[in-house]
Amino acid sequence: MTDKTLQLLGRGSSDQNVHADNNLCIAKWMDNKTFYLASSVSGVKEEDNCKRWSRKIKKYIKVKQPEILRQYNNKMGVDMIDRTTFYYSAKARTKKWTVKVIIHILDLSAANAWLQYWQDRCSLRDRKREVLEYIDFKVELAHALIAGRKIERQTARQSSDGSK
Repeated sequence: MTDKTLQLLGRGSSDQNVHADNNLCIAKWMDNKTFYLASSVSGVKEEDNCKRWSRKIKKYIKVKQPEILRQYNNKMGVDMIDRTTFYYSAKARTKKWTVKVIIHILDLSAANAWLQYWQDRCSLRDRKREVLEYIDFKVELAHALIAGRKIERQTARQSSDGSK
């Protein structure tokens, strides 16, 4: 279907095209705008309901959501990592691309560690106020790394003195 046809059908309308040769489903779903999704696992035939905010009536409404989109929303770790690194990324005033890449890798590592921490705490059913926010987690991580460096320096001095 075209985008205009989906718009006429309203929010929650969807269409799919399945390629049997390579087991691939290309899906189109209409929310506020059109979303295109591709999957080799599921399609739009298994539909579920989701809550979406309606600007017209100013409250949440139920909208049909294809299975392919529900799976994407449940497993969108890459988007979460991009979002967390965008908000609290380390800034380096340098023109050297190598330094920028290293800092970006450190940001990605911290975001991955926080997401794993957050998932672990949620699986333990901890209260939200007991789980550290990303910025607090990053501060704790920095303190732990600094404390680890001091310990390494002290052991290095002790071994050079021969007192160990």
